[in-house]
Amino acid sequence: MPPMYYLAKQLIARKHDPKKILFFYGGYDKADLVDISRVRKLGAKVIPVTENGTSGFKGLVTESAIQELERGLGQVRMYACGPEPMLRAVDSLATERNIPGQVSLEAPMPCGVGICLGCVKELRDGGHTRICREGPVYDFGEVVI
Repeated sequence: MPPMYYLAKQLIARKHDPKKILFFYGGYDKADLVDISRVRKLGAKVIPVTENGTSGFKGLVTESAIQELERGLGQVRMYACGPEPMLRAVDSLATERNIPGQVSLEAPMPCGVGICLGCVKELRDGGHTRICREGPVYDFGEVVI
């Protein structure tokens, strides 16, 4: 949540309308939605999503996002961080629908300076990237997740 919270805060500081920012906040249950009140204070539309249905939409964040997209939001950008299976699904969704945006990857970074190659990911166009050096933020479709 922290990278997405910071992004929303920066967008609002740069005069983006907070009512046009949809903040999907997901977890297994309500207890996983840490500091959700802090996110709500930004004025963005917070959409809680829990797999077990204890708060907000019951299911996966991607299912909730698809539901919102099908309402016809107009021009959108998406940003995501979180567990790799969710990031893979969001990356696929954005790529299939030609939605611009970025994904923030997480990986073990033993050295943090790119020497050990412990955080390497494959690039879709060939080659590799080190999340600790060239990342952790990549455009949708850029990295094989």
